[in-house]
Amino acid sequence: MAAVSSALVLIIAFGVIPRDKKAMPQFFVNEDIVRGESITLISPVIDTDSVPSQFKWASLGKEVDYKIYVYNHELIWNITTRDNQIQIPQEMKNRMITGKKYSWQVKAFSKEGILMAVSSKVQFKINLKE
Repeated sequence: MAAVSSALVLIIAFGVIPRDKKAMPQFFVNEDIVRGESITLISPVIDTDSVPSQFKWASLGKEVDYKIYVYNHELIWNITTRDNQIQIPQEMKNRMITGKKYSWQVKAFSKEGILMAVSSKVQFKINLKE
């Protein structure tokens, strides 16, 4: 009887009780659903009166590599950092033209190089100064 009870306990413990696995959230890449988190972009997220000096987004924690992409209908700049913000170098600022629309996106990678999360692609316009 004790052996049968022990066997039942083991079967329940390993077969019925859910294991401690993290549920993978989902994000979208090119309209396809992919598992992972979403990154919230902080700035710039709307039109601006001048060329932005930095890009900033919500942190996902330590030991995350962020890759930032800037587009003007095509990729014009990308860089990788461990911080949740990046100063835009002057050479890139010089390439951004008043009156034009740009978009940017952030992707987060684990230290092993696995894609963990992405942001949506956010558009902003550098307004003409009057």
